Amino acid sequence: MADGGVDDGEPPKTLRGVAADAMDVGATEVESALTDPDESIEQMNRFDSVVKAVKENEKVSRGRDYDEMGWRNSALRWSLSERATHMEENQSLT
Repeated sequence: MADGGVDDGEPPKTLRGVAADAMDVGATEVESALTDPDESIEQMNRFDSVVKAVKENEKVSRGRDYDEMGWRNSALRWSLSERATHMEENQSLT
């Protein structure tokens, strides 16, 4: 079935349908519902809720494993200080 649905005599449930139900939007609005929020936290929450709904749904066949993305806070990224940059580039320290 299109989008991973299973035909068991009931109306087929597709990945798109599961995603739409998880976000409470119409099937044609799934892509925009996932990508439109400007706030990255809201996007992450929507992606995770869709993945959780897909994993928990027994009626959808999946060609691969689904799992949450494991988001990381951008504040935890490392960067070189100005002094370390000068040292790395072999420049004098002032």
